[in-house]
Amino acid sequence: MSESKVELEKAPKITKKSRRRKTVQYDRWGYFFIAPFFIVYIIFSLIPLLTTVYYSFFEYYRVGLMEVGPNWFGLKNYVGIFNAEDNLAKYFWNTLVMWIMGFVPQILISLILAVWFTNTELRLKCQQFFKTVIYMPNLIMAAAFSMLFFALFSPAGPISSIVTSSIDRTNMPNCAGMINKALSILDGFTKSNPNDYILINASSAVVDYLKSVVVPQGMDLSTAVKFINGVGENAVQIFRDSYTSPDVLKYVSMISETLSSDASPMQQIRFFSYTGWTRTIIATMNFLMWYGNTTILLMAGVMGIDNSLFEAARIDGATPLQIFFKITIPLLLPIFVYVLITSLIGGIQMFDVPQILSKGDGTPNRTTMTIIMKLNRHLENKNYGPAGATSVLVFAVTAVLSGIVYKTTMSKYTNKR
Repeated sequence: MSESKVELEKAPKITKKSRRRKTVQYDRWGYFFIAPFFIVYIIFSLIPLLTTVYYSFFEYYRVGLMEVGPNWFGLKNYVGIFNAEDNLAKYFWNTLVMWIMGFVPQILISLILAVWFTNTELRLKCQQFFKTVIYMPNLIMAAAFSMLFFALFSPAGPISSIVTSSIDRTNMPNCAGMINKALSILDGFTKSNPNDYILINASSAVVDYLKSVVVPQGMDLSTAVKFINGVGENAVQIFRDSYTSPDVLKYVSMISETLSSDASPMQQIRFFSYTGWTRTIIATMNFLMWYGNTTILLMAGVMGIDNSLFEAARIDGATPLQIFFKITIPLLLPIFVYVLITSLIGGIQMFDVPQILSKGDGTPNRTTMTIIMKLNRHLENKNYGPAGATSVLVFAVTAVLSGIVYKTTMSKYTNKR
């Protein structure tokens, strides 16, 4: 036997077992690193979600220190939240209206800004500055932003003061209102005394005079008082000259009281007492807070489009509008759908802005109360059954609407076999 063979026999044999020991299994470490996410998700998301669905079928609430339930309730919680006078459908409608009012201008302005900032032909200066400015409202806490608007539009705020002071400079609404009131009273004289032709003629003479009166613009308060007093004296004199009945004093006093020196400063405007104003303010705030974020997302989508497509279109003689509608919009559709779905989810979950502006009551007359505000009411009252039912419905509606939006808009991009 040669020396080489002897050395080979003495060398340690490499078995599968020894090979496994020396090899490091890196693929197993991936599970170790992603495990924290799944643990946190299961504990803080999945278990609460399943618990919410479970308790939505139970009667479970607290009254003082006494806890009632959980008792099996079936679908009564789901039926109950739609049976009441202030049913959930009303709050779905409120939420949808305020979301649409804020989203429509948000997507239009964001789309214009995105195309504007990414246009290579314009060569805009200070782009980074403007991008930072439009994104800054998104960094402000919603609570602070809401308090700012609440202070601006409160009865003692600067917006109300500017509007009322501007109107007070003319006093036209005060003066015109008193003249119209006097006209309606004179009309009442003639209707209540259809056979008194002398009264009808006297009233008609005063009506003709009041209709000929032109309210001057630019009057201050004292001038408006003098003007109305002069109109009242002339109206009374015309009536006295035309009506000779003993009842003249009764009618004259009514005309005098109507056209008295009641010109007064305009009352402070209570914006949050009107449904239209309150919804508009909430929608404006949502628009200002999120249009910067939407602009950044749409800019990323536009920048992902091959620039050669735009250059080829320009060479072929396409106008900027044709490029926008024929190239930019179709190729931007996937990003647009993402923005639409995320904005829809955020709109359905609208809570902090209307909660602060309406002090949690959805004033006026619960027309600004959203679904999540109603859910918060149930949780404050420790009424967990309807709260769970409301949460499940919100989840279902969000999923269905998002699916409909995706299916209808992304049908071109799905592979059909």
